[in-house]
Amino acid sequence: MPAAFHCRIDILGQNNFETLPMPYQLFVSNAESGTISCYELDTSTPNTTEILRWVTDIPAAPLVMPMTIDEKRALLYAVIRSKPYRLLQYRIEPKGLSLTQEWPLPASMANIELSPDGLTAYSVSFADNLWAQTRLQDASDDTTECFSCGSHPHAIHISPDQKWLIHSELGSDRLQISSYSAEHGELRHINVTPKSGPRHFVFSPAGDELYLLTEMSGEVIRYRIESASEDDVSLPSLIERDRCAILPFAEMGIAPGLAPEQRQNDTQPRVWAADIHLTHNGRFIYTSERTTSRISLFEIDAGSMRYVCSFPVETCPRSFAITPDDQWLIVTGEQSSVIGLYAINSATGYLTRQCEAPCGKGANWVSVTFKMKNSK
Repeated sequence: MPAAFHCRIDILGQNNFETLPMPYQLFVSNAESGTISCYELDTSTPNTTEILRWVTDIPAAPLVMPMTIDEKRALLYAVIRSKPYRLLQYRIEPKGLSLTQEWPLPASMANIELSPDGLTAYSVSFADNLWAQTRLQDASDDTTECFSCGSHPHAIHISPDQKWLIHSELGSDRLQISSYSAEHGELRHINVTPKSGPRHFVFSPAGDELYLLTEMSGEVIRYRIESASEDDVSLPSLIERDRCAILPFAEMGIAPGLAPEQRQNDTQPRVWAADIHLTHNGRFIYTSERTTSRISLFEIDAGSMRYVCSFPVETCPRSFAITPDDQWLIVTGEQSSVIGLYAINSATGYLTRQCEAPCGKGANWVSVTFKMKNSK
């Protein structure tokens, strides 16, 4: 690991944890190994190097990648992006996972979102330019309905108020908004800067803002979600409030990113942003960038979004997650043999690396849930 952080602030504060330690279970999908690694995160452990502990690896399939968790039912869903494409359902157990059901998928799906009732899975296919909804009540071949969309959709999410279904289109440089409750209806497209590559996005805790990460330009764009009224059923507008580069790319000699079909034989270091997450209290945003292997920190308030600094992490960090208490950040690296655990300073948002644990090859998605009560 690099010895120094790239920061604009010189003095690091101490972590100030105001809540009792919470035990968690973590799951990491390893695309090349075809496994899901299971971990325990227990901050009550006296030895800080043992806070994060590998438990077991569960066989899945090659290119097991996107995952999501149904907290109420203690279920984990994992997408298989190799043929035969499918969605796997696992029951979360005290010391791992057990496979309970699977559904066929129409294509290689890059992202997955569960409906609030846990009965439908929404997904997008980067290669096949479609999004789909899969009914999870049974496993027949006709449970998935597909819809065509723009080029290279990358992420799909339901708005916190459960009004809108939004997905990003990296190749079309836009966001698409549709009604979540209506079967078919009006669509609204929000254009993003050409060749920026809108990738992942998150909502503010209040649900009134959306933060979009662009893969090729390496920016966070802050939008206000604006509806005519609370009861208005027409599609909302997204009003850009602010945007920030996630790193000083020009100073680092890193060129703008390229679309996936243009990357072959290109040796120039280029922007390759990957993931974005917001702390649950809405104070800090973190983004990952794969070319530099860094996590960037942004401070958020009502009036502004400010880049603070960046931290070196695991090599090629495709994914990371933040625990519900906002105290820990877990990073996976596609080219790393370990996952890293970082303490989040509650006052500054700064990251301090605590320990690591082994993972499989091609580690990418990471999911977090509260530890099972009978897991001692």
